[in-house]
Amino acid sequence: MDWRKMDNYFSKSKGEMSVKEKQKNKKDELMNEVKSLEIYKKVMEKFPDAELIDVKLNEKKED
Repeated sequence: MDWRKMDNYFSKSKGEMSVKEKQKNKKDELMNEVKSLEIYKKVMEKFPDAELIDVKLNEKKED
């Protein structure tokens, strides 16, 4: 069995979203949050052809 199929098999119970679906939803939420920020709006005013293509969280490591 392909590992991608296994990922879906193990991560999806009846009625639940897969891990990949959850990750995509989280990324979509983050993109929308960023687009509502004033800094994003200012950048878009200066560079109207710019496009937000990805967002990443900076995870803080606790010692």
